[in-house]
Amino acid sequence: MQKSNIIFLKNSQSPVKILFLNLAALIIVLSIFFCLSLAAKGTTIDINNYETTHVSLASFNLPYYALMTSVRIFVAIIFSLLFALFVATLAAKSKKAEEIILPLLDILQSIPILGYASFAVTFFVALSPHKTLGVEMAVIFVIFTSQVWNITFSMHQSLKTVPQDIIDASIVFGLSSWQRFWLVELPFAVPGLIWNIMVSVSGSWFFIVASEAISVGNINYTLPGIGSYLGTAITQKDWHAIIYSILTTLILIILYDKLIFQPLVIWSKKFKYEMVNTQDVSESRVYNILSRSVLLKILFKPCVWFIKNIFKFNFRSPIALSTSKKIIFINEKKLNNIWYGAISLLIATLACYIAAFLYNFSSFNEITYVFFLGAVTSFRIIILIFLALIILIPIGVYIGLNAKLAAKAQPIMLFLAAFPANLLFPFFIIIIINNNLNPNIWLSPLIILGAQWYILLNIIAGVSALPRELLEAASLFNIKGLIFIKKVILPSILPYIITGSLCASGGAWNASIVAEAVNWGGTTLYATGLGAYIAQNTIAGEYHNINLGVCIMCFYVMLLNKLVWRPLYKLTEKTLHLG
Repeated sequence: MQKSNIIFLKNSQSPVKILFLNLAALIIVLSIFFCLSLAAKGTTIDINNYETTHVSLASFNLPYYALMTSVRIFVAIIFSLLFALFVATLAAKSKKAEEIILPLLDILQSIPILGYASFAVTFFVALSPHKTLGVEMAVIFVIFTSQVWNITFSMHQSLKTVPQDIIDASIVFGLSSWQRFWLVELPFAVPGLIWNIMVSVSGSWFFIVASEAISVGNINYTLPGIGSYLGTAITQKDWHAIIYSILTTLILIILYDKLIFQPLVIWSKKFKYEMVNTQDVSESRVYNILSRSVLLKILFKPCVWFIKNIFKFNFRSPIALSTSKKIIFINEKKLNNIWYGAISLLIATLACYIAAFLYNFSSFNEITYVFFLGAVTSFRIIILIFLALIILIPIGVYIGLNAKLAAKAQPIMLFLAAFPANLLFPFFIIIIINNNLNPNIWLSPLIILGAQWYILLNIIAGVSALPRELLEAASLFNIKGLIFIKKVILPSILPYIITGSLCASGGAWNASIVAEAVNWGGTTLYATGLGAYIAQNTIAGEYHNINLGVCIMCFYVMLLNKLVWRPLYKLTEKTLHLG
């Protein structure tokens, strides 16, 4: 009781205001649990209902649809974070694991979102064959695949660029590897991670139409949600329903921003790597309510105590350090030979399998033609990312240096990033046909439409994470204008630019499937490229050609990452990072 009174006095607020803060915090927490429980109740419905029932376009259904979609995205983000914490950390800490994980992530990122749908439905429906829980898990998994790669790459980049001085300080203070990760490395990664969570959520909105209406064999599953509602509205050309779904999406994004993202961004600023105190101009009422609520502190005190003690627990090996070093030194060469031999054997096996598939199901002319289409799409994506960087770097730097503008622009950028590209298809088709334009050129902007936000938000995250003392030093030495951008800003944010470009590249390859084959009503326009090839063969049901197209797409993604992005990553790890 005495401790609670101290907390109340520290707040130096009236009892009425304190009561209001505690009630508001309790309402927010209970509302979250209520929404989760209401969504969970929908997983007990008979699965046969979703095989036959079509989504209703009645506007009064939108609140429930919005709730279901929001919960699916929220659950997918939780699993994406857990995946990134484990996989990105393993890749950052182990050179051998990194040699396997990064190419594997490149391949998984390049696989179209719809490529995961049939596998997900088959697997998860088998786990719950009579209830919608299996289909819900499948949809969440598909949404997970649209979020996780960006978050994982961001986490890996942050862990590889932790300033050496704070690593040295943790060694001096005797922190174990476990403690160093939770108390030093993860806090350093938090600011960039929060921004990439935001862009991943926006990316999942971009693919939500395809995620909530999936099929396996002759069975179609359409779950209630904003994505399925919008997909049905587009199919029926119901512009009123399309506008309703866009407005609902806008409201949801604003709620996500106010209730989740703004509090997280403000909370993450306490982990910003700088040695001077700065006055933060941004604020969040939700963050203020939650952080100042005494009731929540009392309710969650056991959980906080448990988490803090787990993070601070000192996991140390009982083996003496000198002995372990000798063992590692003696066996290192032998282990390396075994490791690289196993990798070579695995690659050779996969190469033989792919070669056998191509020999049995594809002709030489078909393979060379698809390689040509892949080169066309690859060239298109490289040009678009280069143009996007030229345009977005100045914009991102300007927004990132202005905290007030960043706070105002944040919900706008999240909405634009989540805006479904297929709503723009009819306008592009009308403009191209009426003006007799070349689809190979004028359909290309649709590829970068969703992917550009990975670049912009990563740039803003990089600029926002710059230490205040670095900016003050530049001001002290009168470094301004282009020299300031070239010598101070760009070297510091280059890791974020590369991460954003890498994720944008993967997103652009995915988007090429729908952007190079645009359909509205009875009119379809095709742009020459690998995306259009996969889309055409998907419609025709030519599964061997679909597999060939996906294999070639994976090859080009890995080639670009190996020749362009990975060398740039290594450069930033060695030279261009803070500390």
